[in-house]
Amino acid sequence: MTGLGTPHPQDHEVLARTYLARVLACLGETRQAAEEGLKAIERARALQHQPSLAVALTLGCRQAWLLRDPALVQQRAAELMKLSEDQGFPYWLARGRCYAGWVAVTEGRVEEGLALLTNALSHFDTTDVAMGNIAGIIGDAYARAGHLATALRHLDDALHVSAKTGEVWMDAELHRLTGVVLGAGPAAKAKSAEMHLLRALEIARSQGAKLWELRAATSLARLWACHRKFTEALELLAPVRRWFTGDRSTPDLAEAEMLISELVDAARCP
Repeated sequence: MTGLGTPHPQDHEVLARTYLARVLACLGETRQAAEEGLKAIERARALQHQPSLAVALTLGCRQAWLLRDPALVQQRAAELMKLSEDQGFPYWLARGRCYAGWVAVTEGRVEEGLALLTNALSHFDTTDVAMGNIAGIIGDAYARAGHLATALRHLDDALHVSAKTGEVWMDAELHRLTGVVLGAGPAAKAKSAEMHLLRALEIARSQGAKLWELRAATSLARLWACHRKFTEALELLAPVRRWFTGDRSTPDLAEAEMLISELVDAARCP
């Protein structure tokens, strides 16, 4: 049953599954998150209800972005952009371009990615939509492109929106990304970076968001390792990594395991 006649005329089950996928991803239940995101898209396709499919694909892009799966983000973003162009959905088209831009930057096609992001931003500038998590994703893309000042501006915008709206589910990741950006580049600010990473860790733990906690712990451990605090970094990261007992092939777990191995070796050296 769709919610036709309501301000958001999408199928209720599609919406429920997409938001459940997001919650599961943040909680660290990555396999279940992937399954629920796929079920939402499959239901929307079966219903042949285009607004529901646009929402499912958009939030499916976000869920794949949360799980750091660029190939899946690209697949869903391409379908979303085509659907939005065919149906005349300018907002969803802009969202699709955000994700396609993020993928392009991630894969090294920086100029193409930034052009897609600029195009999407030009649409958002004409609307009253609160950017929120969209600005966070855009900030992540600009950081990957090496445009650190622009990245910080978008991440700061996202944190301001979450403070205003109460949509704080992504705050831990926004603080983590801010900390990573502040700790990078020729004008690195180690103290400010550490402050944001500690805040990210605090928020993640308060929310029980194990994915955010793992990422924050990994980033903070890497920062501490740069200052030769190998034992402290290992004691921070190893317990969080042990919580995850599922698939070890996910990018976050692979990154954490590699860093733990490096920290063990470094801690053994005089």
